[in-house]
Amino acid sequence: IKYAARFASSSERPVLRRIIEPDCSPYGRNLTAGMPRTTDIQLPDSKGTYVLVLEVSQLKRMEIGRLGTFSIRPGFYAYVGSAFGLGGLRARVNHHLEAVVAPHWHIDYFMGFAVPLEVWFAVSDRKLERDWVELLEQAPQFRCPIPRFGSSDYHRSRTSHLFFCKRRPSFRWFEQRVHEV
Repeated sequence: IKYAARFASSSERPVLRRIIEPDCSPYGRNLTAGMPRTTDIQLPDSKGTYVLVLEVSQLKRMEIGRLGTFSIRPGFYAYVGSAFGLGGLRARVNHHLEAVVAPHWHIDYFMGFAVPLEVWFAVSDRKLERDWVELLEQAPQFRCPIPRFGSSDYHRSRTSHLFFCKRRPSFRWFEQRVHEV
């Protein structure tokens, strides 16, 4: 995975960056869903918020912990998460990119067959997760495929942290919206 950065115009806001997978197609490449993935990406060990941009190439029926069983359709997915524990962004995102024997988070189940394409992230002591989720909820190109996915720590919320999009999400679009908020 190559590193690419986009910088905000104001130093008062967290800097939004992205890491991109050089071969963005899951067809005909060595990285296949369910196989061990590389985890040597250059993420900071700082606290922050991230978006995993993923691709699913075929219809899949899957069980996601206590959430239930769902049909996952082919297309692109954006998962919003935060990393405020030990090891920060590097530890959390690398955990998601590794093949996991015993899934811990909802996204761990999903990563068993989804192909990671990009990681968008911002280093910040402030939790941006809810703001980013709200931004994607309001965007017409995104839909919520599984209620409460990734948000079980918000017990009364039906909000999801996983979003479906027919076309590959645009980092530029996301960066513009984040800086408008």
